[in-house]
Amino acid sequence: MKLDLDTLRRLYGLSPDDSVRALVRRARSISQSQPQLVLSAAAAAGVPMGSGSRDVLHRAHLRAAGYAELFEAMADAADVRTVKGPSLAAHYPDAVVRPVGDLDVIAGSEADLWAAARVVCDRRVVPQIDLSLIPHADRVHVQLGLLWPTDDPMLDRDHNIEIGTLPYAGDFGTVCAIPELPSDPHYADLLALAEERFQRPFTPKDILDVIFLLEHMDLDVAVTARRVADHRRAPELAELLDLARPYDSWPELTGLFEALREPAEQERALRENTAATRPDPQPVEVQERLAVGLPVYGMALRSHPPHDRSGWRAARHEVVDGSHLLCTPIGDFLLVGGAIVSQESYSAALAALTRIEA
Repeated sequence: MKLDLDTLRRLYGLSPDDSVRALVRRARSISQSQPQLVLSAAAAAGVPMGSGSRDVLHRAHLRAAGYAELFEAMADAADVRTVKGPSLAAHYPDAVVRPVGDLDVIAGSEADLWAAARVVCDRRVVPQIDLSLIPHADRVHVQLGLLWPTDDPMLDRDHNIEIGTLPYAGDFGTVCAIPELPSDPHYADLLALAEERFQRPFTPKDILDVIFLLEHMDLDVAVTARRVADHRRAPELAELLDLARPYDSWPELTGLFEALREPAEQERALRENTAATRPDPQPVEVQERLAVGLPVYGMALRSHPPHDRSGWRAARHEVVDGSHLLCTPIGDFLLVGGAIVSQESYSAALAALTRIEA
């Protein structure tokens, strides 16, 4: 696929006569990072660049290099793999910047997750830690978001490294999680692209991702379609491929879309039947949510535990006077089932922490 400004105008729904400035505005309306793609394509086409445009691209390169440095250190300390970001970026033309936002890291175990998180916290000042517990089968998985400000926080999203032990969480209702990361990195990325649809609508970046990924895969259409269907992501991948078809004439892309049509319909019907049996409303109490496969969330209480936890390989879930506390190697959290926590609950949790340490 040729990736130039004319292709990007089509992807972003503009006319051939629209300016590069209009293209940048349209990209920015989708996400803060997508202008990186347009600006790099403009630079490759010889469009004169001002200081602001050059700085956007410079910061994107710095962000990618910082993530690469941290991942290398994490990989030295723990069993971890990345999905999407760096591996997909490697398929793009050399002159074009794939938008750099977050870094997604999959840890082989909970011990590996905490070891990787320590690496990041030791090398960066991390003022915000997002935490979720996600039950699946006989295990409760951990998902972390480690966030810290960029050099220009008024223009750029925070740095964010997502580290989890569950590669594909599904939709917490009608589509089950996938607990193992496929050994084939190309197929792992393909599943990850489909998984994005559970979080948000697809964007032009996703369309480019799947096109460039498939061009670099040794693709057996029938085998891949069967694997995707078995993993229950056929509707999402079929939707993305349908969006990509107008921009790429590679026959395997269309072939994979056609092979997913029937499995996608079957999966949609299965989800409708499953949705009809789901309890409504969903529980909000922590233990009830975990019991029925719903995630719970951690509200940070403190990021600097008073005692050395360097030997901890797992978090500890304590229930004290009704407060669900998760004490981890990098901080302590109040587990909750909803988005709002009362001041009373927060104060009670802090008091409960004190009793644990007494």
